[in-house]
Amino acid sequence: MKEKFLNELSKEVGHNKIIYIFNFAKKDEENLSVLLSIFDELMEQLQSNEVSIYLTLLLQLNPPNILEFMKSHINVIMKYIDQNQMMDLILNIMARDDASKFLSFGCLDKISGFISREQMFQLFFSNLSIRSHLTKYLMYILENQRLNISVDDISTILLAYPDGDIILKKHFNFIFMNTENMLDLKEKLELEEELLNQVNEYIDTHTDTTIEDYINKGFEYIGTTHIDDQHFLSILKTIFEELLVNEKVKLSDTEIILGGSYSCVYKIGNKVLKLGTKRQVFHLQNNKRFLSPLLRKEILVKTKDDKFTTLTIEVTEFVNTHGITEEDTYSIYRELRDEGLIWTDPRTDNMGRLNKKNKIHFEDIDTVSDEMQNYYFNKKEILDEGNLVILDNDYIYPENYSDIKYGNEYYYSLFEKRYQEEKQINHKQQK
Repeated sequence: MKEKFLNELSKEVGHNKIIYIFNFAKKDEENLSVLLSIFDELMEQLQSNEVSIYLTLLLQLNPPNILEFMKSHINVIMKYIDQNQMMDLILNIMARDDASKFLSFGCLDKISGFISREQMFQLFFSNLSIRSHLTKYLMYILENQRLNISVDDISTILLAYPDGDIILKKHFNFIFMNTENMLDLKEKLELEEELLNQVNEYIDTHTDTTIEDYINKGFEYIGTTHIDDQHFLSILKTIFEELLVNEKVKLSDTEIILGGSYSCVYKIGNKVLKLGTKRQVFHLQNNKRFLSPLLRKEILVKTKDDKFTTLTIEVTEFVNTHGITEEDTYSIYRELRDEGLIWTDPRTDNMGRLNKKNKIHFEDIDTVSDEMQNYYFNKKEILDEGNLVILDNDYIYPENYSDIKYGNEYYYSLFEKRYQEEKQINHKQQK
């Protein structure tokens, strides 16, 4: 029967082969067993897309122990399908309740080496019901110190898994020796002092590459991982290095205190470095309530596809953002409105209190590179320590501006209504 079937199949062309196989399999269970017994020979007669359809058909027909059968024939399967077809097969299998029968550690070893890195992440995050099984597989890799999946990728996956941090800390020494993902480990793991000191020492003795890691993390936050501009990167690295010197701090003291789609904010000593996308309003008026930038620069940056995008760099003093009330925010909103400005993003978390006078504080500005000095400027009217200032001036416009954008329409509407009501009351009282 096997030889007859293969001979007849060889006469069929294209999808007719799949139709022939399907009709043969449907006749009785014995025929389905025949198909499995000639699996290798059958694969040789099919094109890549036909193999993929055939494997899906087998899953639908669901003969006994089909997942164990596919697991034992994984080398044959990989010989005849591509990465995308393999991923389709895996996702079909992972939708089943018995998926772990296929995903043995040995099978996962082979699959993870076959599919792309992006597909591997898809595999580990696509089915929550088998997450415990996949967690055990990652533990198996760490315990046996295998590197068929990179330590950095394992860390990324486990940091997103429940109790993944516990596993990472248990195998920390192996991870530490094989990772380039030191910032994530420091940021997301609550490390004991001894381990934390180990990480900090690594960061402080690998400043060049770690600064690049900080920058790349900023690019990830603001969605600009496609940047390919060495001049811009050198400017950012210079800023990092000069701020570290000025603030007399180590690179390991640097914190990312805010990461969003518009900007990534680094705290370096008592300075704040913002890396962000193009601002709504770039040119600041000389207003005492605007936090004085040591540096504020828009730069046209080259991307990997030879296009250009505008990014903004800004350096300011670190301010106290605790205890700011809605009334504090409204008082500044009202002050700006009286000066003919409209602030459409008046939030409490967009304000702070000065820790120093609102001016540039840089100990030895003569030692700063000429390129950076071109960016420095100061204010005419200077507020003292403790006064309120606005941190992000991206949504402040002259009231006659023709293209006003709204950062937070709810608070803007609330404050503007109150401002106009107070203005009417004052107007009546003056009469």
